[in-house]
Amino acid sequence: MSERAQIRLEFERRATRYAQLDRDPRIHVRTRFFEAASTVTRVIGGGDPTHFMARLSAALEIANTTRAMHIGDGRLYAGGCWRSNTVDFVRFEQGLVQKELEALQAEDPFQYAAEVDAADWGFARMSVWCSRFRSAAHRRLHFALRSARETLGRAPQFARQGDRESIGIAIASLWFPSDREVETAS
Repeated sequence: MSERAQIRLEFERRATRYAQLDRDPRIHVRTRFFEAASTVTRVIGGGDPTHFMARLSAALEIANTTRAMHIGDGRLYAGGCWRSNTVDFVRFEQGLVQKELEALQAEDPFQYAAEVDAADWGFARMSVWCSRFRSAAHRRLHFALRSARETLGRAPQFARQGDRESIGIAIASLWFPSDREVETAS
């Protein structure tokens, strides 16, 4: 198997593991983060992820899985609503991404610029490219990018933590039950 195929397979497996975490009822009632993470991971992996993105995704999975264990055993998000917990989780994860981006910028400014440019190009392509979506995950990311663009009043930029948070929250919001559904369930 080629290296590129191996990287794509790792992303697909990670996306599947995130979806499995989302189906854990102890986690699902506390956050919608993992379904959103599954979507983003699946889309990135289905493209042409760089080695930096592959390493970053693997590192994020470790941190996110640790948090999932804490959610499952009641040490994290024992209170609060799934909406605020999800926003908190997105901000936590994007804080980790920001630290990695800042470290890359300090270590190798040229690679940093290439990574940011590639991600921004991907954002722009997914924001307008709707005729040939490959999957439901692509449609969801397209929605989130357009939503983030409306919220920000400009195209989202990968280098900006707040922009990535807007995208993550928009994706997760696709799984937020409506207020009417919550009232009906009560």
